[in-house]
Amino acid sequence: MPRTNIPLQGGKFFYLAAILFLQISQGCAGTLNGPSQNVKINSNPGYARITVDTLPGKSFVAPATIPLDRSKNHIITVETPGHEKIRTRITSRTDSKAVALDCLWLCIPLLVDVPKGATKELSPEMIHVRLPKK
Repeated sequence: MPRTNIPLQGGKFFYLAAILFLQISQGCAGTLNGPSQNVKINSNPGYARITVDTLPGKSFVAPATIPLDRSKNHIITVETPGHEKIRTRITSRTDSKAVALDCLWLCIPLLVDVPKGATKELSPEMIHVRLPKK
């Protein structure tokens, strides 16, 4: 059977538009940030138990790096026997750099990134808790 060269419809423009659409539809902030952010938690004395209100049933031992959902506020509890329990808050806020990056692409990626929470950042990223003795 003879081979024929049939040009693809749209040619190079079609492929360029498809690649551009795929990049925009993924969301820039979502590609770079993802839906979670690592938060480092340290304690004095060390090896304290860490719990997070948004991760029920899970606990960690300090020092720990914990991936937390960017779109939510979190309450961190640090405790160890013989010391007072300390609670601290991690706050989710809009990451202006991520929004600006999405706006470079005509704000279309915001339709993907905002529901994923990728345009948010957690603050603080690192916590050091000093537990006073009882």
